[in-house]
Amino acid sequence: MNKNTLLNISLGICQLAKILFIIIAIGITFVFIHVQIDKDFYSKVEFGLSKENSNLNLSNTDLNITSTWHVTNLSEELKNKDKTTIYKELFKLNKLTKTSLYLQYFKLSFVLLMFFLAVSEFQKIIESVKSHKTFGIQNVNSFRKIGTYIVVSVLFTMYTSVNFEQGGYSGFSISFNQLFLALIAFIMAEIFKEGNILKEENNLTI
Repeated sequence: MNKNTLLNISLGICQLAKILFIIIAIGITFVFIHVQIDKDFYSKVEFGLSKENSNLNLSNTDLNITSTWHVTNLSEELKNKDKTTIYKELFKLNKLTKTSLYLQYFKLSFVLLMFFLAVSEFQKIIESVKSHKTFGIQNVNSFRKIGTYIVVSVLFTMYTSVNFEQGGYSGFSISFNQLFLALIAFIMAEIFKEGNILKEENNLTI
């Protein structure tokens, strides 16, 4: 596989990823609108902590994510029921409060936008490499933007608070995988910056 073939494949993957983000955005927008028109349609759609994490106070740590979740403001009716019943009756999409519905929609949309922009910048980098402008200052800026977009998305999703008709949950989580990708992006920006300096010095020498 030659260089151009690999770059073309990478460009194709970037384009597909951007299209996928757009499709997902359209999908969640449709659900966001439709759930306000016909709530009962989503009565069986779960929206909340997974059944595997069915403790009312959850503390979980692994290499990928650190999180602490707390179920809050349970109604008197649910307080006297077992945990399985609480999760079965509480975390339903049709029972989201209007405020939480709007907040979750805009949160998801914002994260999708950040990743769409990050992929767009990566696509620009590949295109510059293909046109033999690898160490241009634009690539330094693109890597910095990618790192910034990822960090912003992590900060934006760090804290979650969702309210339902009979209670809610709140939690704190950090995706270390995403932070690692951001770190790589910032390191690549510095590497390309040094490459740009060497290129400029070489041009001056010539």
